[in-house]
Amino acid sequence: MIDLSPRPTVLVVEPDDLVRRVLVRRLATRCEVTPLANGASALQRLREQHFDVLLLDLAVGDMPSAEVARCALELDPELAIVVSATSTRTPSVPGSVAALAKPYDSAAVDRALDLALGARRRTA
Repeated sequence: MIDLSPRPTVLVVEPDDLVRRVLVRRLATRCEVTPLANGASALQRLREQHFDVLLLDLAVGDMPSAEVARCALELDPELAIVVSATSTRTPSVPGSVAALAKPYDSAAVDRALDLALGARRRTA
């Protein structure tokens, strides 16, 4: 039987081109992925399109990640946010439901996505 349910949508905001491509490749097996390099572009896209998950790097550069997250949640209070950083401590911003530490491994990306989608279902 063919599954006709829509695939989850993920907005990846990662300033590093290589890391962004790796994430897209990993997530594309399970989701519809839109990759962007900065916070301003992400907020503009969130105004135009619905996403289930925002995967947000803490060093987006053009604006504070906490501000991106706050504005994203104002646009969509049910948006599940996963934050990522090059840190051994767990990164966090208000509203985040999961965190990823770089370098990523496939299992960690899958766990974070599962947590985010689970959180989204509980609030929807």
